[in-house]
Amino acid sequence: MSCNIFKPHLHIYSEDAATHDAADGFAQSFPRRMQHQIQPFIFSGYTSVVEKVKNDAKLSSYPDRRILCVIDFDEHPDRINELKSYVAEEMRNRVYVIGSASNVEAAKKALEFQGHNDDFGRQLAAQTDGDWDNPCLHLSKDELARLLSDLRSDGICP
Repeated sequence: MSCNIFKPHLHIYSEDAATHDAADGFAQSFPRRMQHQIQPFIFSGYTSVVEKVKNDAKLSSYPDRRILCVIDFDEHPDRINELKSYVAEEMRNRVYVIGSASNVEAAKKALEFQGHNDDFGRQLAAQTDGDWDNPCLHLSKDELARLLSDLRSDGICP
């Protein structure tokens, strides 16, 4: 099901299956009545997400669209600023970049989580004040807070 693009909505650009599953689990923590306003997309690597962000002309056409890029930082903490640098300055406040310092599996190991990636995403959604301080996720903490604040303002999440 696609979202209503004329109301506040979130597109999630995941760089691979692991980040997609974790993001999907995270999104499932939102109220069911709002989940239809979240549209996930899966890409084949970080560079594919970068290309999509660079070429997403519709971001300017739909002022209620927010984009969440879920990536593996692969030990490159500058990826938040790098990815956002491809977005027009007046729209950067609607683009969010979160992910683990290296990759999802390393984050799960660091947090001693055993289970599927979507379950991991649900755990992270429930622990927005705890696990995000862990070094494997701390790069995302400020972006996550900004995202959740904006989604609350839009009525997408409680």
